[in-house]
Amino acid sequence: MNAQCSEVINVLKGIIKSDANINVAAVAVKCVTNFATGLRKAFQPYATSLALIILEKFKEKKPILKDPLIECIDAIYATTHMENLSEAITAALANKNPSVKTQTCQFLYRAFKNFGSMTDPRKSVKTFVPNLIKLTTDSDSDVREATFAALGAIMKAIGKQV
Repeated sequence: MNAQCSEVINVLKGIIKSDANINVAAVAVKCVTNFATGLRKAFQPYATSLALIILEKFKEKKPILKDPLIECIDAIYATTHMENLSEAITAALANKNPSVKTQTCQFLYRAFKNFGSMTDPRKSVKTFVPNLIKLTTDSDSDVREATFAALGAIMKAIGKQV
């Protein structure tokens, strides 16, 4: 990937991380989504650092930003492996904000429901399940529901007998 592309992605990352105007941040998130979709595997060097910022931005509840964030995290995940995002996901599951935890669990649900018998997500499962089990007793009902959905998708992906 050339240096100009790298520079643009870093500028977009800075905008997403620190811009207070959610309309500007939403446009930057859409741009990152398009970069991830277009570059595919070449986008992988940016996936880890951007995933951390994207998951943290889920504290914003307004749909104008939340919906592009959902598309963006899914596009970022399509460029890399779950193991590369595990640090960002673990940090988001431990976040104090219930919206961040809910959206992270919903992301895990979407990711694990697409795992099949040909893919083996057991390494990722061992990383996330302890944190997900803690979230089953969270005080926020949306967090609990999203957690149970994620755990159900994980159980479907790996089977009952582990």
